[in-house]
Amino acid sequence: MTAHQHGAGTRPRLVAHVVPAGERLPEPGELRRHLARLLPEAAIPTDVVRIDALPRTASGKLDRAALPTPGAADGGPADGRTPRTATERRLAGVWAELLGRPAVGVHEDFFALGGHSLLAVRLAERLRERFGVRVPLARLYGAPTVAAQAAYLDGAGAGSDRVVPLGGTPGAVPLVLAHPLGGTLFGYRELVAELAGEFEVLGLQGDPSSGAAPGELGALAAGYARELAPLLAGRGPVVVAGWSAGGAIAHEVAVRLREAGVPVARLVVIDAEPGRAPGAPAAADGSDGADGGRPGLTVGRLEELRAAVLREGPGALLADAASGRAGAVLATLGVDAAALAELDGPTTATLLAYWRDLLAALGRWRPARFAGEARLVLSLADDPAERERAAAGWRELTGSLTVAYTAGDHFQMLRRPHVGAVADAVRDRTEPRGA
Repeated sequence: MTAHQHGAGTRPRLVAHVVPAGERLPEPGELRRHLARLLPEAAIPTDVVRIDALPRTASGKLDRAALPTPGAADGGPADGRTPRTATERRLAGVWAELLGRPAVGVHEDFFALGGHSLLAVRLAERLRERFGVRVPLARLYGAPTVAAQAAYLDGAGAGSDRVVPLGGTPGAVPLVLAHPLGGTLFGYRELVAELAGEFEVLGLQGDPSSGAAPGELGALAAGYARELAPLLAGRGPVVVAGWSAGGAIAHEVAVRLREAGVPVARLVVIDAEPGRAPGAPAAADGSDGADGGRPGLTVGRLEELRAAVLREGPGALLADAASGRAGAVLATLGVDAAALAELDGPTTATLLAYWRDLLAALGRWRPARFAGEARLVLSLADDPAERERAAAGWRELTGSLTVAYTAGDHFQMLRRPHVGAVADAVRDRTEPRGA
């Protein structure tokens, strides 16, 4: 595989050049789905190019410069299905600009083509400019093809902005995944792939591009539960899960679903800090929330970055990351400084304000008790005393708690191969994996 850049200002795309063993080359989507079972998401190619043989130099080494670029042969969309309506044509043009592709098929997946959470924010901006419609990030995740997004735009934006169908098996046990501090669901893609055959998966998506974060975590969870309750009525017990700050949100949603009469089979908390007991003082910088234990991540530092972006533009993030000032904060959020700096100043400042305010809400969080079964997944990379402290905290907040472990760190645990331990906790297989 090689990285190719298509045009100035575009990010490199990972390209696989394939020599078929027989006459037939599997479809690009089929190949990507196969590789998704073997490779981490970042290593899955966005383009697949068929070649008859690998080009060689005179010395017999691979001649990378001679490998054809994607679309060089015909410039058409990989799935062969060109836009059919005016909306699809306009939308496909926007996609092609952002993804650096000559053309996009109407059924190609935005994320399979190299899209990511911050590029989705840019897509939402571009759609607002071109179509005059504000498209929530939840809709971009739930409708990741040109055809589905065009139908949404033509339908004047029907549907929930916060509850997103993530796939899985219709009619199977419902699994609800709560967004972490970043507000998006993109980090759960490999977990969803692991569980798709056993659950019908719904996601709770924040809207960080709006800049609006709740004053209290309980209010956010109550709103999510109100939208979920009619969708889950009569479905049988549901599993509610969340990673990092999403674990705190999942906890509160599970409490409120039970209060609304929705049976919850279990809560799954994935490497999240427990909230403080009622009456305990909050840290002034918001660092005692479910993500606040991560190095460098405080309300104050996020506000400093936001102010710098408003003064100097998004390029300030690159300078700060290079000097180390912003590096720890953005790394803890799982955000690429270069990708964030590609946004315009107001949008970047809005994202930082959302993260700041949600972190502050986590710092003020005083959890209710979930009187049901819970599973806690912790990282063996963390200090044993920290793991025991987290487990003790969650035992106080749940009816019964089983702890499982994975060798992956806080970010690796949602990636292969470590995501298997998380999937087992969701399935209710409690044997430690990756230990």
